[in-house]
Amino acid sequence: MLLDLVNFFTEGGTKPLPYDPWATHAITVKDLEACAAKQGVTFRRGDILVLRVGFMQKWWAVTRAEREALSEKPETL
Repeated sequence: MLLDLVNFFTEGGTKPLPYDPWATHAITVKDLEACAAKQGVTFRRGDILVLRVGFMQKWWAVTRAEREALSEKPETL
């Protein structure tokens, strides 16, 4: 199942994302459950969870130099 946290946190793009998707950021169980409820998703045993957190959205929005600098961050090594 896919939980679209970008859409959830930005309320469909009307607000900015409240975290940097290229930095370490905790996503709580409460956030996951609220996002799932808003999407009408029910968790079941054995599900595979995929999260859309905004990494690629930022990737396409920044310069090549910023993308290259990403490889030096400890979170992406």
